[in-house]
Order: sequence, then structure tokens, then C-alpha cells
Amino acid sequence: MCQENQVIKHLKDEVDIIDKNLQKLENQRYSINKEYINLLQEECKKNIGRCFKRMKNGVISYCKIIDIDEPILTISNYCFNEHQYPALWFNDSYKSSLHCPFYKENLFSGAWGKGNDIIGNLNGITYEEISNTEYMEKFKEINDKWIKALDK
Repeated sequence: MCQENQVIKHLKDEVDIIDKNLQKLENQRYSINKEYINLLQEECKKNIGRCFKRMKNGVISYCKIIDIDEPILTISNYCFNEHQYPALWFNDSYKSSLHCPFYKENLFSGAWGKGNDIIGNLNGITYEEISNTEYMEKFKEINDKWIKALDK
């Protein structure tokens, strides 16, 4: 075998070794990331049930965190947004209407100061954490109005 072919074979062998090492590191990263996301999810589950009142331009909305965000599979691994929470919302200003007053929308942890709420701050939105009792009383009031509207 000529020297040039030996160099090519040597370089190919080195590339193969590096590829094997990269695959081991990718597998290790995947495993560690999975454990990391599981721990983050457990921590985030502690926020399920928290209730908030959002004020903007005199309009009051209420929300209750009902779940945690789902991990998303990307091209290389899973990612998880620990600042985004599905929540059940309704507005205080509901008038008798056949439109459902309740809707699902994300609440971001910036509402309680963890993370960022730059857009909310720019738009003059403020949040106040409230008790489950206060949320449920308001929920019942709005739900009763909706039932009356449907019953006509």
C-alpha cells in the first residue's frame, strides 16, 4: 500500500473514532436531558392549581393553571418550556351571551416574577395571585351567567 493510501486510511480511521465518540456523547446528552426535563416537569407540576387575576386597561381576567407544557421533540433532542403553563381563563366582563366565556390560553411564569413578561409589562398588564376560593367563586358567577344565557 502506498504511503498516500495509508494516510487516507489513517484519517478515515480517526474520523470513525471521532464519530463513535460523538455518538456516545449524543446518547449521554439525550439521557441527561431526559432526566433534566423530568425533574423540571416535577417542579413545574407544583404550580398546577395556582390562580391569578390579570388587569389590563380596567379589564379583569382570571386564570387557573391546569397543566404543564409538553416537551417538544426537536431535530436533536427534546426541549421543555418551564415558563409556559396551559391555563383556564375567563373575563370578569362577561355579559349574557351564547359565546362560551371560558378559554384555554397559556400563562407565563413572568406573572409571578419567574422568567420574563416583557410584552405584558409594555402593555400595562399586571397580575395578582389569588386564592382558589376566589377564583372558583368568580368562575361560578360567570358560569351561572352563561347557563342563564343558554337557557333562554
